[in-house]
Amino acid sequence: MPASSHLVNTFLDTGKVDESRYSQRAMDFTPDVRQTALAKGTAGALVGLPLLAVISLLLMWRRVRSRGSFGRKAGAFMRSLYLLVENDLARFE
Repeated sequence: MPASSHLVNTFLDTGKVDESRYSQRAMDFTPDVRQTALAKGTAGALVGLPLLAVISLLLMWRRVRSRGSFGRKAGAFMRSLYLLVENDLARFE
């Protein structure tokens, strides 16, 4: 007989609660990921992504200044990359 049935039947028969068939289990409430780790990752993304954008803009400016403009392949790559970044940013809105 399961412990729950024994508990209910004993209470109904005698009026006393018999929880002898239940055992104590240790509970661990430690989270897998702490909030400090989440905050550090979020702060890193909030600082890192704009920094990456500024660096890439500076590199593009330097390339256009030295070579005149983007070529066919580089221009196609930049347009494709723009679409990927735009779609990723649209997911967060």
